[in-house]
Amino acid sequence: MALLRQQAVQGAQEAQYRLGLLALTGEGVPHDMSAAVQWLQRAAAQGHPEAQRLLGQLSLTGQGLPRNATVAAAWYRRAAEQGDPEAQWQLGRLYQTGQGVPRNEAEAATWYHRAAAHGDPERQWHLGLKYLHGWGVPQDSVQAYLWLSLAATHLPSGPLRVQAARASRQAAQKMTPAQWTRAQALVRQWPSQTTP
Repeated sequence: MALLRQQAVQGAQEAQYRLGLLALTGEGVPHDMSAAVQWLQRAAAQGHPEAQRLLGQLSLTGQGLPRNATVAAAWYRRAAEQGDPEAQWQLGRLYQTGQGVPRNEAEAATWYHRAAAHGDPERQWHLGLKYLHGWGVPQDSVQAYLWLSLAATHLPSGPLRVQAARASRQAAQKMTPAQWTRAQALVRQWPSQTTP
């Protein structure tokens, strides 16, 4: 712990992030929101995406920081632009609901797409539904099938998996034979055809 603290004081962003996380969770050190925020802010200012995402979460919930959705969106954006899939997902949610940013379904879909491309099946399910229904994106049965079938394949057994499988069949029923061929090819090529 002493070495970690020394590294953090010397400016090592990973050490600052870890100390902030430990103070936040109370793991191995006393729970201290003030110290957590201080260390996370230092790491985030140096570009640590996980620290930026956590500051977004704390700002959104008002834990250790004043509740401020605009500040939360700014932190999530900084982490999302560095490729953090959770931050991309959360930023998309803020755009979908209009929290801290203007409500914008298309911008939400852009961030959902970037998050889904990392392979999380729940995010893929949400993105597939957007394409199936045309929520923030043009309605596209091929893209809907791609994301929904990936979700249905990788979600754990349960209601969400059943819903994803049902929705992927619904997308398939809307396709022409040429679209079906293209959709199948996209599923086979995934993840090589996606970029986060």
